[in-house]
Amino acid sequence: MRPRLSRLLLAPALVALAGCTQFPEVNASVSDEMATRPYPKLVPIDTLRARIDGATLTPATTDAVEGRAEALRSRAARLKRRQAVDAQTRARMERGVR
Repeated sequence: MRPRLSRLLLAPALVALAGCTQFPEVNASVSDEMATRPYPKLVPIDTLRARIDGATLTPATTDAVEGRAEALRSRAARLKRRQAVDAQTRARMERGVR
């Protein structure tokens, strides 16, 4: 057989083989307690959207986020000033690369 023809036959064979895969049993991952619980009640989408559309950012949360961002910027600046690898280790690493 020519190489091109064997490659053409290999692709469908691999797809067919993948179709024979044993799928995991989904129900086995659900605990007995969860299996016996009732389904959640369905609610209109507008009810769910009303919960999302409300203002979630307040001046207090904005200040908290800005404070956290400034603390992270400060930490990043300290980490940039610090040397991550000491001189002895750096020399050993450079010798290993050459």
